[in-house]
Amino acid sequence: MPIVFGLDCDNVLCKTMSRWVEIYSRLSGSHFTIENMTQYSTLEVFPVSYTYSMNIFREIWNNYQTLETEEVGLRDKVLALMKIGKVIILTNNAFPDKVLEWLDFNEIPYHEFRSNPDWQHDKATEPGIDILIDDKPELVESCVKNGKILFLYDQPWNRSLNVLPKNVVRIQSLAEIPRLLPVFYQL
Repeated sequence: MPIVFGLDCDNVLCKTMSRWVEIYSRLSGSHFTIENMTQYSTLEVFPVSYTYSMNIFREIWNNYQTLETEEVGLRDKVLALMKIGKVIILTNNAFPDKVLEWLDFNEIPYHEFRSNPDWQHDKATEPGIDILIDDKPELVESCVKNGKILFLYDQPWNRSLNVLPKNVVRIQSLAEIPRLLPVFYQL
C-alpha cells in the first residue's frame, strides 16, 4: 500500500505568514519580520483582533497570484513525493477556493485536496494519512498520540521545540523527505 502524505499548504507550500507580517507591518507602520512570529497564531503575537487578522488573510488570498511559494522548485519537489505515494493537500484555510486557485496558478500537483475552515482542526486525526508535513507545533503531541509521522517544516514559531519525539523530524525543505523516509519505511 502506498504511503499517504498529508501536505499542509499555508507556510509549507506558500509564504502566507510572511505575507501577513509584511502587510501588518505596512498598515501599522512597524518593522516586524517573519522572525517575530514566535507563536503559531497572529493573535498571540500581534495586538490585533480575530476580524483584523482575517481581513489581512482575506487580502492575501484575494491576491493569491502574488503569494510566493516557500521553496524554489516546489512543483518538482511535490512531484518527487508523488512518485513515492499519494499526496493530499490539507488546509485549515478559510479561503479554500483561493487555495485551489493558488495551487493551479503555481502548477502544484496533488492527488486529493481536503479543506477544513477551522484553523484549530487537528490534522493528525485526518483519516488515511500516514505522514503529515506541516509547520504547526501543536501537531507534535497529536502525532505522537495518533501514531503519525510528522515532518515539521521549519518556521520561527516552531523553533522552540528543541527535543522532538522519534516520529517527528524537522525539515528545511520538502526535498529532504525522500532521503529521510527509510528511517520509517522500507522502500
